[in-house]
Amino acid sequence: MIKAIHDANSLDRKKIVDSLAKVTMTGVTGKIAFDPYGDLIKPPYTLFEVRQGQWKSVRTLGGEGGN
Repeated sequence: MIKAIHDANSLDRKKIVDSLAKVTMTGVTGKIAFDPYGDLIKPPYTLFEVRQGQWKSVRTLGGEGGN
């Protein structure tokens, strides 16, 4: 989001959303890219379950390199 604001050189919402659609970068979960509506393309999802009162990560799906 910060990159999109910087690239838009504006705080105008429409300009930021338009700029966001052009942002691609590599993050800790892999490639990060957005569609024209500002939604992540292939976002990762982590499934959790509660074991003995604690949230435990079961599996991460989607994203670049995800299952």
